[in-house]
Amino acid sequence: MFKFQQLLITKFCSYRSVIIPKEKLECRFSKSSGPGGQHVNKTNSKAEIRFNLQTADWLNDDQKKKFIRLYPNYVNKEGEIILTSQFTREQSKNLEDAIDKLKEMIFECSKPDKTQFTIPPPSQYKIQQRVQCKRQRSDVKKTRNIK
Repeated sequence: MFKFQQLLITKFCSYRSVIIPKEKLECRFSKSSGPGGQHVNKTNSKAEIRFNLQTADWLNDDQKKKFIRLYPNYVNKEGEIILTSQFTREQSKNLEDAIDKLKEMIFECSKPDKTQFTIPPPSQYKIQQRVQCKRQRSDVKKTRNIK
């Protein structure tokens, strides 16, 4: 029953339901790269979010381990998570985008792992039944072509 409830929760919840305390995040802004002309050279629109994974008290230990396993490229040697966004020209939208990315990652880490199960081979009776059905169908098709 417990696994079924977890599946229901993760199936109908979205990453937007993940709550991250913003005071625990360290936000930095810098000049973004790419096209944009003079605007890129003048404004600090690239948003960067950092926080230490080990001191993140809003995540449990399983989520922390799964985060490191699923997203090793976002964790540096000090154990900090670094996410950047430079999708738009506006600083606030880039910050929202980076926070949404983080929420989605944490949501993926909160999902239960899928358990592997094997499908048992069919019984001898089922095999005979299938072959008999195929033979009957074959006989029906053979009778159609008689001229």
